[in-house]
Amino acid sequence: MATNRVAYSIKKLDSDPRRLGRWSSILVKGKNDMLCRIICAYCPCISDGPSSTYALQIVSLAQMNIVECPRKQFWEDLSSFILQCQNQNENVIVMGDWNSKYSEVTEWMKQFHLKDIIHSRHSTPPPPTCNRSRDSPIDIIFAPEHFIS
Repeated sequence: MATNRVAYSIKKLDSDPRRLGRWSSILVKGKNDMLCRIICAYCPCISDGPSSTYALQIVSLAQMNIVECPRKQFWEDLSSFILQCQNQNENVIVMGDWNSKYSEVTEWMKQFHLKDIIHSRHSTPPPPTCNRSRDSPIDIIFAPEHFIS
């Protein structure tokens, strides 16, 4: 995720603690000792295919004695991780393939004071990022409000 000079600023690498490949992150230390956590996430879409990411996560979660929708568990676990990072005074940037309605994701990110950085720079609604996303993006980057102003 990082090359050149940024690679020398990396303080820590993290990934999904359940080892389901739902996200990975790097913690970068910048000027004035500012900490910035960059998270790259993937929320599975609901699928009934036996070898789909969704189905494989159902099995993996069940092996951990978690009988929960993988999407619901994703949002709960990611929420805990973001809060943990923010409580350690890290500025969090989250980018992902959310496979969710744009309005739901942006509303969810408000609890962490994170905003869609593309939409904040343009007055028009963001365009779809995939043929299947109909009228809005499913791939969105969120950053702290003070990064955008």
